[in-house]
Amino acid sequence: MKLPPPPAAVRQIAAKGFDEAGAAALARHGWRLLQMRDAAAGDALVALLHDLAARSTARAATAIACRKGCAFCCHQHVSAHAIEVFALARRWRGTVPAAAGSACALLGMDRACTVHPGRPLVCRMVVSTDAGACEAAFGGAAVEVPWPRHFIDTAAWLVMALWAGQRALGLPARGYALVPALAAVVADPGLEARWYAGDDALAAFSTDADAPQPAMLAAADRLAGLARLREA
Repeated sequence: MKLPPPPAAVRQIAAKGFDEAGAAALARHGWRLLQMRDAAAGDALVALLHDLAARSTARAATAIACRKGCAFCCHQHVSAHAIEVFALARRWRGTVPAAAGSACALLGMDRACTVHPGRPLVCRMVVSTDAGACEAAFGGAAVEVPWPRHFIDTAAWLVMALWAGQRALGLPARGYALVPALAAVVADPGLEARWYAGDDALAAFSTDADAPQPAMLAAADRLAGLARLREA
């Protein structure tokens, strides 16, 4: 099956940044891929979202403090999108380890992510400009970790575009706890086909922390309207 290439309006996002027109174009392209309800199409969309995340944020002049082995943020709940879980499951070999303590089960002994190339969007976008603040917060101090505005805005546009396509197709638009969802899909790859059929086969792995904010869903629906997805 030949996959449609991203249109020019989507390719230009990395250079120009996000606006409603670019986000609507991304939503429409994502909708076209998701409409195929196919693993290769879903993986292509994941790769595109992750690439846009990297290239769009690279435009920012902000110095990011995140480095390999700096794993303070890897001790909290990690929420991933279904298509990210499915894509990562195809990379996985063996049994997904169970969590031990507060650390992400995918964190290696060297304090580096063992799935870094396939890590979900949230792990790419939640960054900090001050590792000292991260360490202090990890230790329990009441400090605010500085998260650059450009990363916040880019993450919001990417999620809205993804959810616009999913909701237009009747697919669940929410996050899932990464590790248990990944373990379930590795154990039962058939969960992916069920999810694409509209059955939220990963619902058992979605917590209150993964629930979408009503404002984000409303914004995704507005973007779907701009992209005219329900008229296509």
